[in-house]
Amino acid sequence: LLGAQGRFNFESDPARIEFDGDASIDGLHTADRERQRDLIKWRSLALRDIRYRSIPSTLSIATVIADAPYVDLVINPDGRTNIASVLDARAAGAAGAAVRPVETAETSSKPALAVDIGRVDIRGGSANFVDLSIRPNFGTGIQTLSGTITGLSSRPDSRAKVALEGSVDKYAPVKIAGEVNYLAARAFTDLRANFRNMELTALNPYSGKFAGYRIERGKLSM
Repeated sequence: LLGAQGRFNFESDPARIEFDGDASIDGLHTADRERQRDLIKWRSLALRDIRYRSIPSTLSIATVIADAPYVDLVINPDGRTNIASVLDARAAGAAGAAVRPVETAETSSKPALAVDIGRVDIRGGSANFVDLSIRPNFGTGIQTLSGTITGLSSRPDSRAKVALEGSVDKYAPVKIAGEVNYLAARAFTDLRANFRNMELTALNPYSGKFAGYRIERGKLSM
């Protein structure tokens, strides 16, 4: 369910588009048809105080509120992830040859969209991870993931601050903090993750494959 409210302005000479307002996408549910599993979904995604200008090409959003977001990440037996398979350009072009737009001097010199997102609030997020490339298969999940990402920007020197907390398999708390920059041309990541009281027996698929031993008991904090 897509909704928006605000002020929209269009001028034809020269062509100019402006929008000021709010938008929301509620009840999004995407699925991996090949594996018949949920892929990405959320209860609601709200964008507050949007300001878009086509000249110059800028987009600013004061706040993004993600309520109950979920992602399912699967490593297939061939080592590829399910998300990479879904986004594979070859799959989209299977029905016919891909058509590339002709680049002209006008399009090649067009400035990129400048994006600024003041704050992203994540509430009640969760994720599922399954590794089918090893036997037996490995799986775990992150629940109750909440926190903020502040200062996302396409500016090359920008750094967004990350502060997230959740739990692995319900009982092992995890904290993730640091700085990232994913909107700029050159990505930047500097994160610190703190895991406590993780059940080591869940890692038996990895310890068996890479070390040749099974874990009988133990906890891990790192």
